[in-house]
Amino acid sequence: MGKITGIIERWNAGRGFGFLKPEDGGEEVFFHASEFKGEERDIRNGDTFEFEVEYDKRKGKDRAMNVVNTSAPG
Repeated sequence: MGKITGIIERWNAGRGFGFLKPEDGGEEVFFHASEFKGEERDIRNGDTFEFEVEYDKRKGKDRAMNVVNTSAPG
């Protein structure tokens, strides 16, 4: 599966994780700050991100990988 574009709907800065909603209307995808390719302080609800989806065998569900903020700065 290639890159997906979506927006962050929920971000918990204190715990370092959030959920991305794909633009194609698919289900929300969990992501951890360790997968964010940038500075964590740049994560804001409503920003646009590009990411890949990988199945997490341990959790039994999809998770976002290689998350990049594609929103305009500011």
